[in-house]
Amino acid sequence: MEDNDTRRYSRYLIGPALFETYILVLKIVLLATGIGLLIATSIQLAGFGGESFIDTGSTVQVIAQAVARIFGNIWTGMLSAFAMVTIIFALVEHFTSDADLEKMRSEMLMVNEALAPGKSQDLPLDKLRIKRSDPIVNLIFSLIFLIIINTMPDIFGLYRQGNSGMQITGFLGEGFKDHLLWINIALIFGMSLEVVKLARGRWTWFQIGAGLVQNAVSFVVTLRVVRDAGFINPRFVTEVNRLLTDGGASSIPSWSGKLITALTVIVILGFVIDTLTIASKSRFLLKK
Repeated sequence: MEDNDTRRYSRYLIGPALFETYILVLKIVLLATGIGLLIATSIQLAGFGGESFIDTGSTVQVIAQAVARIFGNIWTGMLSAFAMVTIIFALVEHFTSDADLEKMRSEMLMVNEALAPGKSQDLPLDKLRIKRSDPIVNLIFSLIFLIIINTMPDIFGLYRQGNSGMQITGFLGEGFKDHLLWINIALIFGMSLEVVKLARGRWTWFQIGAGLVQNAVSFVVTLRVVRDAGFINPRFVTEVNRLLTDGGASSIPSWSGKLITALTVIVILGFVIDTLTIASKSRFLLKK
C-alpha cells in the first residue's frame, strides 16, 4: 500500500498538484494567443508583407478567404499554444519528485483556503513568497514570443508603403534564424521554471539554483545571437538608410554597429541584475 501511495502521481500526465495552475495558465495563454494572432493576421490581410495573402475574385470570395485565413491561423496558433503549455506542465510533472508534488499541492490548498471569500487573509509576509501574477505574466509573454519567432518573425521590422501596397522588411536576419533551436530551448527551459514557481508559490534552493543556470544559459544564447554578424537583416539596414536619405539626411551614420553594442550592454546588465535578484533570495533561506 505504501509503495502504491509513493507512486500515486505516476499515472497522471498532469496531476492534482499542477492541474489547477495548468488550467489557469492555459485559459490566459489561449486568450492572449487568440487575440495576438487575430491582430497579426489582420495586419497580413491588410496588405503587409509585400505579398498577396488573398487571391483576387468576387467580394464574397475575398471575404470567405479572409475569414478562412483568420480562423485557420488562430486555430493553428491556439493548438500550438495548447500543446506547448501541456508539454511544459507535463515535463514539470514528470521530473518533479512525488514528495515535492505533494508539497506543492498542500501549499496550493493552504493559499487557496486563506484567500477564499469570507476567510481572513492571514498569510504571513514572506520574502520567499512568489506573487502568482509574476510567473503567469512571464509565461504568457514567453509563449507569445516563442510562437511569433517560429511562425511570423518578419512581423518585427520596418513597415513602408511600396508600389504594391504596404510592405514590411524584417529586422531579424539569418544569424537569428541559425540560433533558433537554442533560443527555443532557452525559452522552454525558462517557462518550465516559471511553472514550478507558479506551482510552489515560494523560492526554494532548487529554484534558485535552476534559476541561476537558466539565466546563464539565456545570457550565453542571447549574447551569441546578438553578436552574430547576420543578426540584423541587411535588407532592413538598406531600407532604413534609404528612408533616412529620403528624409533629407546628408550623411548616414553606421547605426547598426552602435545598435549591436547597445543591445550587448543591455544583455549584460540584464544578466547581472537578474543574477543578483535570484541570488539574493538565498539569504532569506539561510535565515530560516
